[in-house]
Amino acid sequence: NFSGTSAGSAPETQAVAGFIRSYRPVLSVWFHQVGPMVDPHPLGDIRIMRKFASVTGYPLVSAPCSGVCAGKAKTFHAQTVPGAAAFVVELPAKVTAAHVERNRLAVRAVLAMLPAAK
Repeated sequence: NFSGTSAGSAPETQAVAGFIRSYRPVLSVWFHQVGPMVDPHPLGDIRIMRKFASVTGYPLVSAPCSGVCAGKAKTFHAQTVPGAAAFVVELPAKVTAAHVERNRLAVRAVLAMLPAAK
């Protein structure tokens, strides 16, 4: 649960931030495990987040922050790549094969909504 000595100081955070700055992806889905829910970001494409929620059957709601919520990868991505869909999917405490399949189908569904790569 250690978030580093300062914001962005952890090596994995620096690696992800560098990747986002360099490659400017139009989509990032961050999987956590306090849900199930799709936690949207106001700067992203709500249609994509709604589609993901619809396919998984998870509600589209903002996840409450209980305890330390230092990491904000979806915010960093949304601010770094304007228009990108960056959101969190909170998985249930016990993930079953059915959950994995629904999330796989949701990823495929939202990928199909993205503009073709140049």
